Amino acid sequence: MIERGVFALALRRAFGIGSLVVFVLTAFAIGWIDWQGATGLPRGEAWVLRGLERRGLWVALIVLLGSAAIARAAGQFARWRAREFDWIAAVPVARARWLVSTWAGEVVALAMFLVVAAGFVELSIGESRAAERVVEVRALPRIALVDATSRVEWRFADAPSDARARIELALAGGGRAAEVRWRARRGEVSSATGAIVGLRKTLELALPPGEGPVTFDLERVGEGAIVVADPDGLCLAVPVASDRLATVAIALRLGPALAAAAALALGLGAWISAPSAFAATLAFWIAAWFTARPSSFVPAADVFDALEFVAAGLVPPLPGAVSYVGAALLVVVGLVLAAARPWKRNP
Repeated sequence: MIERGVFALALRRAFGIGSLVVFVLTAFAIGWIDWQGATGLPRGEAWVLRGLERRGLWVALIVLLGSAAIARAAGQFARWRAREFDWIAAVPVARARWLVSTWAGEVVALAMFLVVAAGFVELSIGESRAAERVVEVRALPRIALVDATSRVEWRFADAPSDARARIELALAGGGRAAEVRWRARRGEVSSATGAIVGLRKTLELALPPGEGPVTFDLERVGEGAIVVADPDGLCLAVPVASDRLATVAIALRLGPALAAAAALALGLGAWISAPSAFAATLAFWIAAWFTARPSSFVPAADVFDALEFVAAGLVPPLPGAVSYVGAALLVVVGLVLAAARPWKRNP
């Protein structure tokens, strides 16, 4: 299905001098930014600062790679019509094969840029360190600690024995601070932690070892402000050898998304103008990012949620298999759209 000559041509053009210069200059420019200080947060633990820098670098590179991928694919038909229509018509390669080969060349080039971007991020961060990887985010009951006797209890049927639980608390009025205690019990073994919540506070708790159900309880200690929990839930994380796995998790989200965006923009660019195809493709992902519950079928729909874990010094969970299925469907839709449009010199 792939015509090697067309594939090589698309790959060579994707690595044109202009693309390389823009990529290198942008990479070095974002490398000079103090992403840790740019957040406006006070400097604190080294692992948090590493997470903030890694997130900042990836956000900038996502904008660069995403806009480049969509713009090149959206303008492909316009370039063919302007300069190469007669030559393409004379080449003995079926239209569908030409489109697939061109898209494949663009995707391989994007994959190479993505690998370089990942290496650049990790070189900027420095040596790797041990970290924790998020394995699951579970729903919580409604938590509102109103008075000194407030206490909320909930139960999970199972949880990894080596996991640490994280919960984010915030004040909801009634004072400037409140003291809370959080406990976990598994059989006869328990663990506990406590803290004073001032505006917002993340609590971490090592789960009791062993197997079986885990019971949690959260209570307010004494008088203070009203305390509520983040409705997004409780995060369970397990130890991993390197925080570089965070970059792997982000790259595995971006790869399928870039491939799908290139195909969709190519298909739309066959029917509408390049700027309109660019805007429509970008709007599709923006809509996915801003929904309350991102669809698991849209590749990289949860990339910014994953980057929030990165900013907290955690390794995000790997993307689910369903996102790769969604990426494959978007690729098929984009290439079918492109093939269905009769090739004419004028739009």
